Amino acid sequence: MNAKNSSEFMLSKFAPQYTKRIILPNELNFGLKDLQILFFDDCKALYGTFRVRNPEKIREQIFEMRGKFQTKIESIRIELSKLFLDGHPILGPNYSFESIIQKLSAIRNTDKDLVYLKEYKAFKSHSHGSVIGHFFYEMFNTPTNNTQTTGDRLKDSKLFFNDIYRIAILKKLSKKEVEENKSIATVLPAMMKYNNGNQRASNFPVLTAKWIYETVLSNPKYEKDKELIVTDFCMGWGARLAALLSVQNQNSNLLNRDIKLLGTDVNTNISKNYHNFLGFWREHIFNSDRFSMYQSTIPAEEIFLDDEFEKIRGKAHLMFTSPPYFNKEMYSDDRTQSYIRYQNYLSWRSNFLEPFIQNASSIIRDNGEVWINIARIKKRDNIFFELEDDTKYYASKAGLKLVETYKMLMPIIPGSKQKQPHEIEHNIIYVNEKPKKFEPIFRFIKG
Repeated sequence: MNAKNSSEFMLSKFAPQYTKRIILPNELNFGLKDLQILFFDDCKALYGTFRVRNPEKIREQIFEMRGKFQTKIESIRIELSKLFLDGHPILGPNYSFESIIQKLSAIRNTDKDLVYLKEYKAFKSHSHGSVIGHFFYEMFNTPTNNTQTTGDRLKDSKLFFNDIYRIAILKKLSKKEVEENKSIATVLPAMMKYNNGNQRASNFPVLTAKWIYETVLSNPKYEKDKELIVTDFCMGWGARLAALLSVQNQNSNLLNRDIKLLGTDVNTNISKNYHNFLGFWREHIFNSDRFSMYQSTIPAEEIFLDDEFEKIRGKAHLMFTSPPYFNKEMYSDDRTQSYIRYQNYLSWRSNFLEPFIQNASSIIRDNGEVWINIARIKKRDNIFFELEDDTKYYASKAGLKLVETYKMLMPIIPGSKQKQPHEIEHNIIYVNEKPKKFEPIFRFIKG
C-alpha cells in the first residue's frame, strides 16, 4: 500500500539550507487513496458499511474512534514534527537538487514580458519563484495576524487530523490527487497552504521583480553610468535578489553592466541566507564579477546610520521594495521589527512609514526611481489601515512624483476564507471579463 517514495540529497559548497525532498519512512509514506481505504475500514467498524453519505458530519466520530485511519495520521504527524524540529520546511517547495538549479536557471532565462499584461499595466500571478523557498524556509513558519504557524498545527493532533481529513476524505484540493494515490509527502505543501483557508506569508513574485529591474535599469538615461546602484530597504525572502541577479542574461543589455545592490532586513534569522543564495547562484547559475551585494540589518527608518548607505546618499538609481504591511506578518522577534517597535498604527505610520519613504527619496539621485509594493490591510469588518493612501501622501511630501500604479494580480487561495474578487470593491480589475484582485505597485520618480 506504500506510495512511491524517492530520496535525493546532494551537497555543494553553497548548498541551500534544505535540498532534501520531504521523505517519510516507507511505513508512513501512505498515498491519499491508501488513507481512504483505512477510513472506509473504520466506517465499516462504526456503521457496518463502507457507505458514508456525509463524511463531513462523521469527522468527530472517526477522530474519537482512534481506529486505523486516525492512528496512521497521528504516526505521520509525529514523524513530521521530528523533521520540522530538524529544520525541514514542511510547508516549502519539494524539489531535488537538480530541479533547484533548473528552476533558478529558468528564472534567469525567462523573458520578463511573460508575466506582464501591457493592456492592463498588470502582472500575472505566477509561481516561478517557489524554488527560492529552499533558501528561505523561515518564510513557511512566519505567522500572519490571522493564522497559526506550521509548528502550531503539527503540535495539535486534532488540527493535523482535520488537515489530512479535508484532503484525503473531503477532497478539498483535487479528486485527481486522491485517485492517483499521491503520497502524503507530495501533497504536504498544498495541504498546509490550505491551512483551514487562512493566508500565510508569501514571497514577492520573482518575474514581476525581474520586469521592474530590467525596465528601470535598461533606461537609456543610465547607459553612460559606470555602475548601477540598487537599494532594497526590506529584502524579505530573497525573490528580489534572485530577480536582480537574473537581469544579467544573454537577452538583456544589462549582462555586461556593473550592478551593486545595497539591501537591509532586520530579520536576523535570515541574514546569512542572502549570501548563501548568492554563493549558490554564482556556483551553479551564473558567476558574474559584475554583481556585488552589501547586506545589512539596519532598520529602514534609520538607514543612514549605516555608513555604506550614507556613502550612496543621492546616488542610487532605484530603490525597490515591499515593506511590512504594519503588523500583518510577524517576520521575527527582533526588537527592531517595525511591528514590535511601533505597536499601534499611528505610531507605525509616523515612525516607520514616513521616515522609510523619506530615506528612499534621499538615497536616490535626481530623476531616480522608487518602486513600492504595499496594500491596505483590514482592521476590522469594513475598516482598514490605509497604507496605500499614506504611502502616496508621504511620498509626495518627500518630493517623489507618482507616475504610474501597476497592478500585481493576486492568486486565489484554495478554500480561502477571504472574500473572492467579485465580492470586493477595492483593488479589482477585470481581465478578460473576469474580476481579479490586485495589490498596487507604485512607481515614483524624484524631481
